[in-house]
Amino acid sequence: PEPDVPVASLFFRCAPRSPVSEHQHAMAVIHIDVDRFFLAVHAQFDRSVREGPGTPPIALFQYNDVICVSASARALGVRKHMSPEAARAVLTPAGGRLGHAFW
Repeated sequence: PEPDVPVASLFFRCAPRSPVSEHQHAMAVIHIDVDRFFLAVHAQFDRSVREGPGTPPIALFQYNDVICVSASARALGVRKHMSPEAARAVLTPAGGRLGHAFW
């Protein structure tokens, strides 16, 4: 999908183009990387969270729980629901950081 296409319109791009009879059901499977979406939303308020080529790995935590992991942090082994201390131990040597999700 195009990067500027709203998420709601993705379903219609995946629907079959041929007519569907009353006995058939149009189905689409959509995978949305919610971590990437959450990082993009969070980056609107905290520019240091921006993800892209050459940016350091980042994970966000809240209430002593890692809730969001960038693709580069995931490649290092950081996972959701890790303790922030364990994630920081992986991220810091690689030049990454652990940020606090403030909402």
